[in-house]
Amino acid sequence: MDGYYKESNYCKKCNSNCKTCENSNNCTSCNDHKFLINDTQECLNECNISYYKNDSEKKCYRCNSNCKTCENSNKCTSCNENMFLINDTQKCLNECNISYFKNDSEKKCYRCNSNCKSCSRGSENDNNYCLSCNENSSFKYLVKSKKYGLNCVNKCPIFTKLNESSNICIDDNNDTKEQVNVTFWKFVFVFLILFSIFVVFYVIYMCKPKDFYNINTFIDFINKENDELFGIQNDNEDKTN
Repeated sequence: MDGYYKESNYCKKCNSNCKTCENSNNCTSCNDHKFLINDTQECLNECNISYYKNDSEKKCYRCNSNCKTCENSNKCTSCNENMFLINDTQKCLNECNISYFKNDSEKKCYRCNSNCKSCSRGSENDNNYCLSCNENSSFKYLVKSKKYGLNCVNKCPIFTKLNESSNICIDDNNDTKEQVNVTFWKFVFVFLILFSIFVVFYVIYMCKPKDFYNINTFIDFINKENDELFGIQNDNEDKTN
């Protein structure tokens, strides 16, 4: 009978939270709106902090021993003191694995970029700060450069050179100097062209009458120049004939 348990030849009343029980301390099912704590066989309104809830069974199960809180027996949502939550697997470990980086403030481990063998944390858990690269990957060269930061690449970018013993791409100061020289001479070349154009227009401006840029005067000037040019050509043709 619900609410009672048998002891010797007597039926004794269960705990008031139990629907059925084995004895006065151990419930086997709970009254409505109560949850059965699976390992202690108590009936409570809610699961304790280190337990997770199974609504269909109306039971609470204990989390993994490393979890402080959890979703189920395999997935932690927070960890016990001095442990770190692996963000993608939801396991709790003493330290982050080699292909993860640590966020101490969150007590979490985040997976590195797939090309990184090991890495350190960037801003807002940016995971592109590689410290070493996967040797078996095509992106096996580590770039250590002011311009490119810390990344794994399949070949050294421009203005870096490969240290073959360590597979690290470092800044090539010689290439950087050449780049600066090329940029400087390009600037000088453009400046000289612009300066030459300015000089030509300045000379034209200074050598022509003040009303040269009046449109009628300009047309008259062009016509006069053409007349003089063709007149010289006609004279030459007459002399030839």
